[in-house]
Amino acid sequence: MNKFFILIVFVAWSGILMAQDKLLVTYNCHFINTPLPEFINELEQEMGVRFYYKTEWLKNSSVSVNGDSLPLKHILDQAFKYTRLSYLFEEPNVIVLIEKQNQYSISLAMQPTQLSNDENGISKINGGEYLQGRRTDEKKQIIIGGKNRSAYNKKVRVKGNIVSSENNEPLIGANLYFPAIGLGAATNEHGEIYFKLYPGTYSGEFSCIGMATEKCQFEVFGDGTFSFAMQKEITAIDEVTVNANQAFAIRGSQVGLDKIDIKSVKELPSLMGERDIVKISQLLPGVVSVNEGSGGINVRGGNADQNLFYVNKVPLYNTSHVFGFFTAVNPSVISDFSMYKGYVPTQFGGRLSSLFLLETRTGNKKSFFAQGGVSPISANIEIEGPVIKEKSSFVVSGRSSYSDWIMNRLNDEDLQNSNVKFSDFTASFDYEFDENRKVQLFGYKSSDYFNLNNLNKYNYNNLGAALNYFHRYSSTFKAEYAAVYSAYGFKSEDWNSISESYSHEYQIQHTELKGNYSWNFTEKQLITFGGSAIHYALDRGKILPVGEQSERQESILGKEYGVEGALYIDDSYKLTNKLKLKAGVRLSYFAKLGPGEVLTYAPDVKPEPTTVVNAEEFNAGKMMVDYTRPELRISADYKFSSFSSLKLAYNEMSQYLFLLSNTYAVAPTDQWKMADSHIKPGFSKQLSLGYYQVVPSLGISLSTEAYVKKMDKILEFADGADFLENKHVETMTLQGEQDAYGLEFMLAKESGRLNGWLTYTYSRSLVKVNGENSWEKINNGAYYPSNYDKPHVVNFVGNYRFNRRLVLSANVLYSTGRPITMPKAIYFIEGSRYIDYSDRNEYRVPDNFRLDLSLTLEGNLKAKKFLHSYWVFNVYNVTGRKNPYSIYFHSENGVVQGYKYSIIGVPIFTVSWNFKLGNYEND
Repeated sequence: MNKFFILIVFVAWSGILMAQDKLLVTYNCHFINTPLPEFINELEQEMGVRFYYKTEWLKNSSVSVNGDSLPLKHILDQAFKYTRLSYLFEEPNVIVLIEKQNQYSISLAMQPTQLSNDENGISKINGGEYLQGRRTDEKKQIIIGGKNRSAYNKKVRVKGNIVSSENNEPLIGANLYFPAIGLGAATNEHGEIYFKLYPGTYSGEFSCIGMATEKCQFEVFGDGTFSFAMQKEITAIDEVTVNANQAFAIRGSQVGLDKIDIKSVKELPSLMGERDIVKISQLLPGVVSVNEGSGGINVRGGNADQNLFYVNKVPLYNTSHVFGFFTAVNPSVISDFSMYKGYVPTQFGGRLSSLFLLETRTGNKKSFFAQGGVSPISANIEIEGPVIKEKSSFVVSGRSSYSDWIMNRLNDEDLQNSNVKFSDFTASFDYEFDENRKVQLFGYKSSDYFNLNNLNKYNYNNLGAALNYFHRYSSTFKAEYAAVYSAYGFKSEDWNSISESYSHEYQIQHTELKGNYSWNFTEKQLITFGGSAIHYALDRGKILPVGEQSERQESILGKEYGVEGALYIDDSYKLTNKLKLKAGVRLSYFAKLGPGEVLTYAPDVKPEPTTVVNAEEFNAGKMMVDYTRPELRISADYKFSSFSSLKLAYNEMSQYLFLLSNTYAVAPTDQWKMADSHIKPGFSKQLSLGYYQVVPSLGISLSTEAYVKKMDKILEFADGADFLENKHVETMTLQGEQDAYGLEFMLAKESGRLNGWLTYTYSRSLVKVNGENSWEKINNGAYYPSNYDKPHVVNFVGNYRFNRRLVLSANVLYSTGRPITMPKAIYFIEGSRYIDYSDRNEYRVPDNFRLDLSLTLEGNLKAKKFLHSYWVFNVYNVTGRKNPYSIYFHSENGVVQGYKYSIIGVPIFTVSWNFKLGNYEND
């Protein structure tokens, strides 16, 4: 049985290698003016190949090839050099002859093919007034290396750049596949693609989400580079086709990796007409939020502070506008969105649950472009263009709200006298010194202001900048360097009680240097390594009285300083054509620095100000405490076929920053806090397994992922914790362990008139805080559901495209209600009232359900126009369901009565208008 298995594996592997090995087979050739049919017949008999051709092509043709031990590639090149024929090596042992007059060459910086009328007379881009129809299927030819440098007996290195023909913007995740030899590769975040193959002629196919699939003929002679410009996919008005080779981007190549097609976001229903890429991520499996309209998201049982958000390498410490209703990044400027919740790349760390990477658009290096939109609450615009054509470009974007008119029309008097404002801005500049050196400068700012009838005032903002430099030292070795700055701060005022009115300011600053290196050690092995260094400056601020009648005492919460560093190395090895392994280790380090003090509390008593026995002072820059921890990352990817695979991953993460929040939902006034002598760093271990299947005949993909995650030293807060009254956080917090596990299903369809996805997630997230002493326990030391434990979540996202101008979209969301702790009884002892509560999170609020609809109406499809626009009609919460945001209780006549509070309890209808320069296809 073992021998039979080995034989099967050997035969399968031999078939994959056969196509390229055939090019290396040598033959003694002595053909002098030999008729072409006789030449072909002898090669078929002696070399085991099969030719396909038209008989009339061979008439009156002869060839001359003379030499010993000549590779097949050399024989064919010499034979057809002075004929009207060329050849393609389409699959193992198959050689297809074609006429040279049907070929045309392109330069290394390829320009997009001009389109004309097809055989059905359907007008194309350059041939008619309207945009419609299929693209031509004519093959382009790409020549790699010089003919005088041909090397037939060894593989050559090829590097490509794949860009959009519209604006020369790099395409991330574009694929190039050679069917005859089973070789494929995908572009990185710079639109670059790398592969090795033997010299020869190959048929290749380019594909990318939102772009037209194109076939090309590759003539490979030696090491070299090429550029390829892909054109946007055109869907005919009267037809929608299913492409069996389409890349399904919702599920990525790694377990727990999710990607969202940015172009599809504009068609999905949204609150108040505001497109929101992060909110859409909540429709993917394994991602939930505590409440509707709340800030922060929870990934695979983790807390909201366990997610790391990057925008062009700038970390965001607050990701939302208006207390969580909208994301704090203008969606029109985002070009790529990736979420890692299983295997996290080794270069990233610092959080326990997930990584969100948002990349912004690279400016158009050919011509100026602009797009924008107007919704009921805000307007946005994005402008880009070349600074030096083909060399450098810029992108600027801005969004600002004008939503006070909505507040004035609400029935609540407090809200009528309130103000809400938000804005965000981005700017970037990139410059290419040459094909090996690039630099990008990026800046970002967001601001929010909220005034609730002069009772509560909030002002908070993000500020960030990054300088990124890319250098390719050779065809196998490249590096990226970055200098990053990020800051988040807020100022709040509370006037609810005149005698206790106060103000509070807070700020965290993040300064980082990082370097990442990538080395293609061999064709099958990729080694990445690098490091980073971060300096944190955290000012928890002061509590100051405001107003002449305030009796609030001034309180200084203090400042904190710390450094975090990491070194990592990662080795990816393609063991066989089906099995790929990856293993890496990340060594993370954190030190809290002075000035500051460390309190020591009496043993076996609850830590509080009255039990302090010692206070040790540390001068500025002196190390107060430090932690070092290795983090292991391992993954395996086994492909059963081109359409199915099994992936396994093990992931370890450490976290040195925590968010202090004693509410279920994340608020902009929650404070980030460093690990210290009392609060230990968090640590997580996750094992995940995924199976992925593509069904080309139906145009669908299916995936199933299971995970088990163990987290240690997670931070829980004591009942009634008030982080404004006491600067010693250790007296109000406890640390415990958390177990999370789940099963995620996803069915996706990305082509055809009807497309979208359906997900179901079963998951649990359980916490246990069981210290040695009674005050170090929660729920008597027993497990209890976390605040964001939602066992059942079902999401449906669907788009029905009537034609290219009219699209109907729907979101359907269902989830189990979140856990809550409820009062069970009120009793009196000697005149004092006591409340008896249930176990921690023993009960749940009612389940959540919401249906959203939208209709997108595009403008006309004329090819030549200055401005294209489209309207989006949204209905949010179609059924008007009152999903609970919170539950509160009142004692009425000795009876505890519960009430449900809903933020959005009615259908909300909105209309938004969006525009862009150029026609429907321009992007």
